[in-house]
Parts: sequence; C-alpha cells; structure tokens
Amino acid sequence: MSQLDPLPINPSVTRVLLTYIRAAKYVDQSELEQKLCVICDELGVPPASLDEVVHHLNHTISFSGFKIDRCLDEVSNTLVYAFVNSSSISTQVDKTLSRFKVSDLEIIKFIIDEVFVNDYHANVDSLVNSLLIKHHVSRTSKELRGLISKLINLGYFEVERNFLVGTARLLMELRSYLNKYQLAKCATCDNIVTRGVQVETRQFHYKCFDIYKRSNDVDPTQWTYIGLQVART
Repeated sequence: MSQLDPLPINPSVTRVLLTYIRAAKYVDQSELEQKLCVICDELGVPPASLDEVVHHLNHTISFSGFKIDRCLDEVSNTLVYAFVNSSSISTQVDKTLSRFKVSDLEIIKFIIDEVFVNDYHANVDSLVNSLLIKHHVSRTSKELRGLISKLINLGYFEVERNFLVGTARLLMELRSYLNKYQLAKCATCDNIVTRGVQVETRQFHYKCFDIYKRSNDVDPTQWTYIGLQVART
C-alpha cells in the first residue's frame, strides 16, 4: 500500500455509525462527524473521513436496497444524512415505504398530498378531519393520529406549532414520488424549496435569500413565504 492510499475502513466503525444513523432517523453533518470521531476514539482506530466511511458503507449495504443519502436541510442550510430505501428511484410509495401495511399506504399518500398541496404544511387537527371527511378514510381519529405519529417517529415528518411538515428524510427517500408536485428549486443552490422565500418568480431557502439580499436591493413587500414560516431571530 502506497502512502497515498487511504487506510482501510474498520468494519466496526461502519457498523456503529450505521446503527447511529438509523436510530437518529436523519442527522446533521457536523454532528455525524463528531460522532464518527468518538466512535474511532472508543474503538482505538485511526480517525476516518466521513465521506470515505459513507462511501464504504453504501458499497457494503447496496445489496440490501438501502443506502446513506444526504441533502441540504432547508432551514439550517447544512447537509443532513439519512438511512433511506434506495428504491426511491421508483415513483411508487408502496415500493419505498414497504414497512407499512398495504391498508396504510393509501392513507399515507393522502397525508402527503394534504401537506404538499397546502403550501407544504398542514395543521394536524385539520389534516385528521380532512382524512375522515374529504378522503372518507375508514379509520378512527385516534387511529389516524397513531399513523401520523408513526410517520413522525420514523423521521418522515415533524410537528411545528401543531403543523405537520416534511423532513429532509422524506425529501430524500420519496424524491421521485414528490416530483409530481413540481417542487421549486432554489435560485442560489438549486436544491428543492419547500420552506423559504419567493421573490417574483424565484425561490430561495432562508439563508440563500440572506446571501442574495447582500448584493441585491429587495423590497420587503416584493417577497412571500414558502411553506411554514420559520421564526427569524
């Protein structure tokens, strides 16, 4: 092995990191890098590059139909990693969310629709009522709330101020399915925008918009918010 060749990845490192990512549902890059350092230190192995470990891990688990994917967090503008079903190249929810019962899948599609066609967020109480009245779902309110809670626990959605919003994991794992909503792309970073700002015909993530404003004079009356508004400090 030459001095330029990378050191082989310790299988214990990839195993522990994979366990951590799966448990975390989705995790910020800086947090994952810190966790990797702790893992290497505790195992008594040389420090490893996160990119190299993830690449090796994906090569190892590719046969299983899963992978570690990453995308930009729309609010923090940091990279986020998640363990996802790589069959997300399919446009069918049932091929990706195979962990759910067949009877749940149609309801999950309704939930996604209600969130994404209503400016990417939905009041939880109104959502449950819509499932019962508009979509005629044959479940009780308690059962529907239980299904929503399961989606939250698995990291596909989160609740802010009693509004259900999609997470980075949802955008990664159901990317192809979500294309039917003709999602906008950020004018600065070219990533999907479901939470941010629109100026005329251009969309931005919050922090991308902050950068844009530094060199462009933008009248506050000219922009509108996309998705659930983030409290700015």
